[in-house]
Amino acid sequence: MKIFVSYSRSVKTDVGKVIDLLRAIGHEVWWDGDIPIMADWWATILDNIEWCEVFIFVVSEKSVQSAYCLAELIYATERNRPILPFVIDDHTQYTIPPAVTPMRAQWYVYDGDPADMINRLKAGMAKIQWDKHRNIYAKRPPEPNTNATSIIKLFQDAQKSAYAGEFDEAKRAFQNVKSLDYGEWGVECDEWRERINRYAEIYELASDPSTVKRAVKKWNDFTARYGTDFDPFDLTHNPPVLPAPTPPPMPKPVVQYTEPIQELVKPAPKPVVPRIEPIPESIKPAPKPVTPPQQEVMQSKPILDVVQPPPKPVYTPPPKPVEKPIKNDFVAPRTSAGGAKRGFPVFVVIGGIVGVLALVLLLASGALNRIISGSRPITISPLPTLTTQQLRTVTRNADWTPYEQEFDGVTMVLVPAGCFMMGSTDAQIDVAYSAFATQYGESSDGRSYFEAE
Repeated sequence: MKIFVSYSRSVKTDVGKVIDLLRAIGHEVWWDGDIPIMADWWATILDNIEWCEVFIFVVSEKSVQSAYCLAELIYATERNRPILPFVIDDHTQYTIPPAVTPMRAQWYVYDGDPADMINRLKAGMAKIQWDKHRNIYAKRPPEPNTNATSIIKLFQDAQKSAYAGEFDEAKRAFQNVKSLDYGEWGVECDEWRERINRYAEIYELASDPSTVKRAVKKWNDFTARYGTDFDPFDLTHNPPVLPAPTPPPMPKPVVQYTEPIQELVKPAPKPVVPRIEPIPESIKPAPKPVTPPQQEVMQSKPILDVVQPPPKPVYTPPPKPVEKPIKNDFVAPRTSAGGAKRGFPVFVVIGGIVGVLALVLLLASGALNRIISGSRPITISPLPTLTTQQLRTVTRNADWTPYEQEFDGVTMVLVPAGCFMMGSTDAQIDVAYSAFATQYGESSDGRSYFEAE
């Protein structure tokens, strides 16, 4: 059997146990815990009241005060469903409203045992006179606490909003009516929503000249389908008008030249020069003698003499100066090949004197003698004895004790090879080890020391 359970959430735990037992014995039970997430919950409740065969109303202190529970009870009564009221708490602590008492139905009091309640419900359903509970049509009630009197009133308000051009509000209202009673109002509400969408599109297209042509076509389709009854913005008397076509540009006028104009542009005729016949010699008068005017005779140079360029001057070299002999107080004059006497320049004499003095100083110091002869050996002072162990213990420059040695009177400081750089090349190692071997003899340890350093 199809059972609808109306209850208050304050007693949900006890009601849930009873529902589980009813389903266990094969009954189809619906309560608000079965509402899908995306469904309109009030419309789903009304759908299932119309679906059920028995309506169980769980009487509790909260349910008799709930506007939703009472609206469910009233709608089930109007649809002529059999009502089984079941008191689940102490009903002496509150007043049961008139919506429950006029039914004259037997009340079932819950004693805390779900199995006992199921047995009593089964006994009550077995006594139902089904011929007295045939389905009766009743208009669906609006959702409680929404200030709506009925679904009809909601539908009328939606139409008023549509005719006033309040399209968004109207579509929301039609959607609400559809969700409350789709079987009665759903198809008509969908038609109204589609009509509003089409009209709003036409009005928007007609508001711009670039889309008026499309608006005219859609308006003709709209009136053929719905007529002109729904026209909030009076497009019937002010239909979208196609803009007037732009006239083609006027062609440029072609000038037809007539004969008089052609006469104007013709070139002017050449003047006719009359031909003059020559006068015969017999009638020609004798020419009068012409006396030339007296001209003043001017004596001037020929024209050629005036324009001729002046003669080029002849270059005459100046006379050579007479050489005077240079007086030389240091060197006696000598006779040249031509017999003339001349002396040495002063800078030559001074340079010679400076060279002689330098040579004398070199000879006096003895350095020149050593450089030329190379016979005197270079003196080297003895070097302290260094062992391989001493060299091996030195790992950095700071640990090295300098050793001094004189080379030809010059004191030198001996340091390990590579102390002036980080690492040494093979050539540097060879030179350093050769000097070491010469002083201390061949040693593999000495060679390893220099390679390590």
